[in-house]
Amino acid sequence: MILALDVSLTATGWVVVDTEVEGPEKLVGAGCVRSAPDPKKRRQGRFAEATLERVAHVVRELYIILSQSSPIDLLVAEQPAGSQSFVAALSQGIMYGIIGSIREREKIPCQWVQPAAVKQSAGGSKQASKAKVQAGVLKSWPEISEMKLTKVAHEAICDALGALMAARNTDLYRMVQTEKGPPTRVVL
Repeated sequence: MILALDVSLTATGWVVVDTEVEGPEKLVGAGCVRSAPDPKKRRQGRFAEATLERVAHVVRELYIILSQSSPIDLLVAEQPAGSQSFVAALSQGIMYGIIGSIREREKIPCQWVQPAAVKQSAGGSKQASKAKVQAGVLKSWPEISEMKLTKVAHEAICDALGALMAARNTDLYRMVQTEKGPPTRVVL
């Protein structure tokens, strides 16, 4: 099984897929871990405390997903792109820390993919729009459209699946697939 993530402190999209099937990986579970700052604590100048509570929430939720989806053979995530604010940069660093800690503690290999690779794999072009990427993802996993999701959750899940599509072209994905047995699927 593979856990693919669209990492964000605010809305982490996640999908668990079974790779021991023919064709596109079978969707086992999907969702979005949401975390918002406590406005009262922010007004009181307790930014660090509020942030740590958000981090704890995200970590707890990801470990629940891991425990319900064991064993995970590979963790895939789109590498966060540049940020334009201190808070966004801090959030990116926090998410790297969370994923790095999970990787180390659980001994799960982790494949980061570049945003351009996600656009290419899911949308057909390195400059593909968000809508085109989502359309490419939904072509492989139409059941996502049937889920009752908020717009944020829908986008985050599609982004996680886009990362999975991009990871198919990596050596680590192919290596994990070869160890599991089914034929490797490569998208060009």
